Amino acid sequence: MQKQLAVTALLLPFAVQATDKPPSYSAFVTTDGSKPFTTEKTPEASLRSYAGVALRYSLSDNWQAYGSVHTLQGDNGAEITQDIQVYSNIDAGAFTGIYDAWLEGSFHDGAARIKLGQFDANSEFAVPEYASDFIHSSMGFSPTITFLPTYPSPTIGASAHAAMGEVSVSLGLFSDEDNRFEQVFSIGELTWDTSLAAITLGAWQFDGDVQQEATGLSDTQTFGTYLVAEGALPVSGSILSAPRWFAQVGWAEHQFNPVRLHLGAGISTTSLMHNPNHSAGLAITHVEVAADYYPGQASVADSETTIELFYQYQLSEQVAIKPDVQLIFSPAFAPGHDRTLVATLRLDIQI
Repeated sequence: MQKQLAVTALLLPFAVQATDKPPSYSAFVTTDGSKPFTTEKTPEASLRSYAGVALRYSLSDNWQAYGSVHTLQGDNGAEITQDIQVYSNIDAGAFTGIYDAWLEGSFHDGAARIKLGQFDANSEFAVPEYASDFIHSSMGFSPTITFLPTYPSPTIGASAHAAMGEVSVSLGLFSDEDNRFEQVFSIGELTWDTSLAAITLGAWQFDGDVQQEATGLSDTQTFGTYLVAEGALPVSGSILSAPRWFAQVGWAEHQFNPVRLHLGAGISTTSLMHNPNHSAGLAITHVEVAADYYPGQASVADSETTIELFYQYQLSEQVAIKPDVQLIFSPAFAPGHDRTLVATLRLDIQI
């Protein structure tokens, strides 16, 4: 309740400045049904649904307000597969609550932006846009960014972005989960966007209580860096139309982060066989688990690699289905399993 009151109070002083433009509304429902298969046994299936409603309100020509409420109900598939990277980006514990409550100002034709309030840091930082159609969590941001205030627990923060030709700079500062700023997550990015590719170099730091899982060793700070690159391939064939690619590298201090190194890459198309209703993608993500974070624990694998293949069919403007297959090599928390195959069917409804 305290968190909800804080984000609501942040927006109230601006409400009186609202224009006569009517608010816009949106909603979504994403449902995943997954079935893992292993060489040792056949784990149980999982089913979960993630839904939300949102309101966007124009306060002036330069300012807008946005709020949303999200809910997740059902199974947490990662608890079954025991992979450290989390194969579905909606897997988490069940929750219902305010997800977004922010104000954004845009100036100089969008060359400068600031955002204040509660929002998902991954909507502004460390995100490869051309990986958005994949469902694996590590495609959305590097798992080395341990304390990123993202799904399912965004926090109050502020971000600023400025573009100067091909170069842009982004900075962000976020509170802890209680929105008290007793612990702070800070992040910054430098992006070079050319006609061939966009390359982003980022760094982050968490100032607060950090602790090793096994030994209890603690400190008051940890940090990491990451690189994101993406672009469109200058080729087009009878099957792939305007293919696009992405690549990620992430590194984190090994003592207080479960994943010390991340490598990822993928290719996808939004117009398979020149039909915009069909899309597909293939990607791989690999992590090196930090031995210092889990010292002496034989129950944690040294590394984990996942290959993902998806196909999406757009049934209508609002509805899409996405069969997805992932092969997980050495799930980190199930080192006795050489590999796990996970088949998922995702249903997306956008209103």
